[in-house]
Formats: sequence, C-alpha cells, structure tokens
Amino acid sequence: MSTMDPRAAMFGPFDYHLDATRGAVPAWDNRFAVMSWPQWLTFDPHPAASRITAPTLIVTSRDAATPQGTEKFHADLGGPKTLAWTSGDQFDFYDRDSTVGEAAGLAARHFAETLP
Repeated sequence: MSTMDPRAAMFGPFDYHLDATRGAVPAWDNRFAVMSWPQWLTFDPHPAASRITAPTLIVTSRDAATPQGTEKFHADLGGPKTLAWTSGDQFDFYDRDSTVGEAAGLAARHFAETLP
C-alpha cells in the first residue's frame, strides 16, 4: 500500500491500508506478485453463479466494492438466495465491530435456517 509508489498493490489514498490501527499490518512487507494483476482484474465470477444451487446469502452495502456486480451475481444464482444490504464501506466489513457484527448475525441466521 502506498500513496507514493504506483507499483504498489493498492496505490492511492486507501486509508484503511495505511492506518496502523486497521489494515497496515507491520508483519506484511507490502509486496505483491504484479504478474497476477491481469488475471485478478479481469476475473469474472458471473458464469459460475448459475451453477451454485446451495442456499446462498450475500451480505454487502452500496458503499462496498462492486454493488452492481453483486446484484448481477445474486440474480444469476441457481438456488435459493438472499441479498442483504447493510451499511459501511468495503473496509468496514473487515474490522468495524458494528458492520462485522451485523454481517455475522445475518450469516448465523442464514445457516440456522438452511443447514440440516
């Protein structure tokens, strides 16, 4: 993560990755296999959605990454599905107690209702 090195995996003002109280983990030496960028950036999970037939819960928010892609993936799922819109940005799902707690509660309810 860097605001100075354009070769960094996350280049730009991504506060989460630069904040030592959140995502700036001292043990990580901030290296990235740059040869994986093309595959990562062009990966399209949508063709697999219709083959997913297990009951599926997606928890996200309008401020998380790719909300339109999430809607499309959800629409294409082949089995029972629930799309739960919550609040918070992408990074809040990593470490914000309220966001993580809400997502975990929705997941617990989903599993209680769908697992035998």
